[in-house]
Amino acid sequence: MKLEIKELTTDDFIYIDTLTNWLYNWWGIDENYTKESIKCMLEHTINKNDLPKTYIMLDNNTLVGMYQFLYDDLDIRPDLYPWLSNVYIDPTFRGKGYSKVLLNSVYNNALKSNLKELYLYTTHTNFYEKFNFTYLGTIDTFKTKDRIQRLYNIKIK
Repeated sequence: MKLEIKELTTDDFIYIDTLTNWLYNWWGIDENYTKESIKCMLEHTINKNDLPKTYIMLDNNTLVGMYQFLYDDLDIRPDLYPWLSNVYIDPTFRGKGYSKVLLNSVYNNALKSNLKELYLYTTHTNFYEKFNFTYLGTIDTFKTKDRIQRLYNIKIK
């Protein structure tokens, strides 16, 4: 196992279609996004000096997972930013400890990006607490699927 977590760059375009398919099948269909719009969003996260940013996890150059730092992830809460978003592990790699490695990289990558805090919303219970996220309460996302979710925050020093 040779794990690498890195910021998505133009050198990583070979992974764009897989990333696009992950997001499209996960939430894009339900939220009426096209594959083309998701791909465009991913391409515009290649940004060396500012947000948005996409991070990918590779195991021997096989794409295993991803996450993003975004300015906006929940339209109803424009006062909260930046966000940890689209934390995803390919289903064939789930249950093997990859999410732990991926999420343990969030803090240091946020620190490198000069972020002071991150917000996150999710349906997962008793998961993000293991990675020093603080549960803030439930939130109505007004989304079609999984409308009521859990809101979290992590402070970055």
